[in-house]
Amino acid sequence: MSTPTQVLAELENLESGMRPLPREERTVLYGCMGLLLFGPLAFGAVESWSGFVMEAGAAGLLMVWLWPRLRGEGAASNTAVRWNPLFAPMLVFAGLVAFQLVTGLTSYRYVTWTSALLFSGIAILCFLLTQSLRRAEEIARFGIVVSVYGFVVAFFAVIQDLSTNGRIYWLRLPRSGGWIYGPYVNHNHYAGLMEMLFPIPLTMCLSRRLERGPRIWLALTATFMASTRPSC
Repeated sequence: MSTPTQVLAELENLESGMRPLPREERTVLYGCMGLLLFGPLAFGAVESWSGFVMEAGAAGLLMVWLWPRLRGEGAASNTAVRWNPLFAPMLVFAGLVAFQLVTGLTSYRYVTWTSALLFSGIAILCFLLTQSLRRAEEIARFGIVVSVYGFVVAFFAVIQDLSTNGRIYWLRLPRSGGWIYGPYVNHNHYAGLMEMLFPIPLTMCLSRRLERGPRIWLALTATFMASTRPSC
């Protein structure tokens, strides 16, 4: 059975002759990946401290991405911004939120403002990933990391469910109770996470660019992740 490292090595060999990513682009790519993996583990990034980490981290990575372009330095300054179909609805929604904040047409301005900050952080991460994931090598690495991450989270959720003591990570007791599953106080949120993650290894296992061994490993990973989704 192939390991995740072997899967990644097989895909990287397809572009072994291309130049490596510049340092700032690697920082942005791995930084975005780190923040995305951090969010679910921090109880879904719903608390103030974890939300701040996500928003401040996204803003910092945006500055790293912008800096060489603003100064006109290196190869990054000559790289055009890639448009993505996701940007259109994101901009429309951002305009709606901005209209509410400017005009005061909101039932609770504070919640609208904090939600706008969270949306901004997520939108920045989406933008930076679409600019950083340009080659099969980066896409393959991202897919493998997400697949391994999803498998580990799913395995942890099963173990915690079988040996639960009513606490998240066996340490954190929710103030208002809940149906704990994995790092979430609400099992529906865990189900949503798996619904977003398991299509990634499932899609990769259908690729004809991989040998039979890696495809089997990815198929088993996707199946396990989907099977741990608790009934709602």
